[in-house]
Amino acid sequence: MGWTWDGETIPMKQVGRMIGLGLLLLAGLVIMLNDRTEPVVGAARAEQTAADGQLALGQAALTVTKVASPAIAGVGQMITYTYVVENLSTALITDVQALDDPLGVVPLGVTELAAGEVVTGVRTYTVSEDDLPGPLTNTVAVSGVVDGETPVQASAIATVTLISSPALAIAKSVSPAVAAPGVTLTYSYHLTNTGDVTLDSLIAEDDRLGPLALAATTLSPDQAITHVVAYLVSQADMPGPLVNTVVASAIPPAGPPVSASASATVTLVGPALTVVKHVAPQQAEAGDVVTYTYTISNSGDVLLTNLTAFDDRLGAITLPSATLAPDESTSAQRVYTVAMDDLPGPLVNTVTVTATPLVGPPISATASASLLLDSTPALTVTKTVQPNRASVNDTITYTYRLANIGNVLIEGLSITDEHVGVITLTQTTLAPGEVMTATAIHVVDEADVPNLLTSRVTAEGVAIGGDVVSAEAEATVELYGRWRSQPIIIPDRTEARVGDTIVFNYRVRNNGNVTLYSVTGFDEFIGEISLSPTQLAPGERALAWRAYEVQEQDLSGPLINTFIVTATTAWGHTFTNVLTAATELLSSPALTVVVAASAAQVEVGEPIIYTYEVTNIGDVTLTSVTVSDDRLGAIVLSQTVLAPGASASGQAAYTPADADRPGPLVNSVVAIGQPPAGNAVAASASVAVSLEAAAPPSFTSHLPLIRK
Repeated sequence: MGWTWDGETIPMKQVGRMIGLGLLLLAGLVIMLNDRTEPVVGAARAEQTAADGQLALGQAALTVTKVASPAIAGVGQMITYTYVVENLSTALITDVQALDDPLGVVPLGVTELAAGEVVTGVRTYTVSEDDLPGPLTNTVAVSGVVDGETPVQASAIATVTLISSPALAIAKSVSPAVAAPGVTLTYSYHLTNTGDVTLDSLIAEDDRLGPLALAATTLSPDQAITHVVAYLVSQADMPGPLVNTVVASAIPPAGPPVSASASATVTLVGPALTVVKHVAPQQAEAGDVVTYTYTISNSGDVLLTNLTAFDDRLGAITLPSATLAPDESTSAQRVYTVAMDDLPGPLVNTVTVTATPLVGPPISATASASLLLDSTPALTVTKTVQPNRASVNDTITYTYRLANIGNVLIEGLSITDEHVGVITLTQTTLAPGEVMTATAIHVVDEADVPNLLTSRVTAEGVAIGGDVVSAEAEATVELYGRWRSQPIIIPDRTEARVGDTIVFNYRVRNNGNVTLYSVTGFDEFIGEISLSPTQLAPGERALAWRAYEVQEQDLSGPLINTFIVTATTAWGHTFTNVLTAATELLSSPALTVVVAASAAQVEVGEPIIYTYEVTNIGDVTLTSVTVSDDRLGAIVLSQTVLAPGASASGQAAYTPADADRPGPLVNSVVAIGQPPAGNAVAASASVAVSLEAAAPPSFTSHLPLIRK
């Protein structure tokens, strides 16, 4: 059976293959037209020989071809899988089914395939973010049964390359765009996920404002968030422009992190004003007319309005204009007639100019001009001191000599010594060439030591016309301090035994004339001593006490305590004092020994058990404790170290012999122990055991036997 084409008969098997190939070509054409992406084709052929041997190899087989379109896809894109299944055998295949992993059952529309028959199935799948980074690979398995008994199967694999386009955008704006110091800026950041996958771990940092506390750290595709930050412009930001950049980054499901940046620029305006004041001529006398010229300039970059000028001697200055553009200047003049009250000069006056900038608070500038007048007020002062070397609590005397060396009267004289204060004067007016003296005393205090005490005196007065004249002088005194601490350590007893508690009282007295700081104590035997207080003024004391229980290891004594006191002066000088105290240590080592026999009277040949007990009845531990029996020798004890009150025991056996008769049997025992200090101590004891007398000899009498 076949199909006739152009006069030729084509077998049905070949017709089926042609149809399958045509379907594949059609699918490929559709893909090329729609997606313009090459499809991914997977094909496999599996053959199975019938169990009964009736079918030769290759007579019963299935093939499956799998095409994925498109071959490259992104998240959210649909992939169409086309499956072409063909019966290559010459027999009917039943129970035909196709299963795609992981898409599941592939609908073929039939469950039987005649010889050479071809069938096609389609499944679709939408790519998700979970599939990234890819590739997306899945397998179709086709199975069936030939002649109802021989299973056949085939499989095919298709792989789709997955792509993603993660992207992040950030926009930054600022308001206002022009600002001055003191103005608050509002920065707005708008972050958008412009890619096709979710972005995690979203962060953003402004190079001027620091990390931004974003409302979310995860953005889905097309999702956006906005963050707002305020910033106060300071003078440190001048002169501008104020430029800052934000950088944002996030992590996509696959591939490297993505980032974006944006900048914003604020134009900073810094209003500034300068004024120059000039007087001509520069020297005059009473009655002369002088001219003051004021030149005012806008040295900033914004318009200045409400421009005013005021001279502290001449009053308000009339200006040609109350407005100045950037880099613009204006000028004005005033004349003045020198008065007698202006003497002795120089005549100094100051002009203050104010203006209001376009942005921000008003600004001002000042300038002064000095006019020399033909008068010369002058004042001198000298200062001497006696003695020139002193210590704390010493009294020193300062002598001041004040002279008017100018040509005008000076009134309202005063002298102030920075160390002594205001000095009392006998008069407050000096005529030209006149001299006067004054004295003051100062008692040196601790704050003055140990540096050279250099103090400055300032003399002031008012010359004719109100000008203030002054003079200064210095005097130096070499100062020194005496620092000394007296440590004392007093134990509450002169002798002690092991177990006794000794209370040590520590005292430190400041015997110097300066305050001691960081006063600390240390006993080389006990350790740190916490004194209170730790700051001692001259004559003050610090106290502490510590208790110590005498230990055996302290024997044989005496117990030596070395008390070290350390202190520091206000100027960093550190010194120490040391005191040593001794406490005699006593001990009473002693022991006893007891020996007992297991019986008071025994017979020869009957064993005797001797029990020994030695006890430490002293107040210190005994070591190397031994017990020796004059008959049995050294006795093994349960222990050889005995604390006070402790005991050790031992046993030994002895069997009397005839040689020990007639008795009694006497054993002498000596116990010895070594105390921590001194000679060994000993104790002795004895025990007597009676021996029974020997039994008299026994006789046996043998009498003749008499028969009756």
